[in-house]
Amino acid sequence: MDKVIDYKKHLKIETREGIPQKLARFEEFTQLMKGLALQGTEKYAGAEADKKENIDIIPDVLGEEGYVNYVLGDLIKRVIRFKNQRRERDLVKMALWTYLLWMRLFPKQEKGEGKVLGL
Repeated sequence: MDKVIDYKKHLKIETREGIPQKLARFEEFTQLMKGLALQGTEKYAGAEADKKENIDIIPDVLGEEGYVNYVLGDLIKRVIRFKNQRRERDLVKMALWTYLLWMRLFPKQEKGEGKVLGL
């Protein structure tokens, strides 16, 4: 039988926070992402600055489309796992994978050339 979660019972913060509270929580979230990214760097690339991380080797092996499909597959896996287990780590990893994919697909652009939200 599927595990059903009552999301209303699991809400831990007020959903109508003001801008200062949202910005503070955003800082907390970005620190979680940064910690996870650095942990991955140390875990997979080690202390060698010139050594590639696993995530950087994937496009070399699978090609660009394979990389995108790999990341999307991992996101799908984590969405399903989050639905069943509600692990904070999965949400943060989804955000980190999304960020890594965004960085790869949309290289840094000059100001005014952004494609997202008309920025």
